[in-house]
Amino acid sequence: MSHTIGLSGSIILSEPKKFPLLFNKENINHIEIGEFPSKKAFDYFLEQLNEANLSFGLHSPLYRNESKYDLLEKVQFDPEQAWEQFEAEVKYMSELGAAYILMHFPYFKEEKAIDTKK
Repeated sequence: MSHTIGLSGSIILSEPKKFPLLFNKENINHIEIGEFPSKKAFDYFLEQLNEANLSFGLHSPLYRNESKYDLLEKVQFDPEQAWEQFEAEVKYMSELGAAYILMHFPYFKEEKAIDTKK
């Protein structure tokens, strides 16, 4: 059985100036990251990732200020918009070879009178 040791981009808050810190660790062969400040920052991350020959997983959302918890009800975005964003991310990450996409399970802002376990 092989093991993967990964590092989370959250330790640098996905700050592009700090990306090199993710790539200079021994025995790290995977990075999980998300909430990039811009497409330019994401492209810069991908360049460094490819040079280091590491795998990656997306911690959704891809960009800051996009939907994070809205799949079941509106927190910041309408659920339809949140699903469209998530589906687009899944497609894009698949094309880029991401190992996985991690997303926070949506939460409810308040107690619901319906069965939320279905």
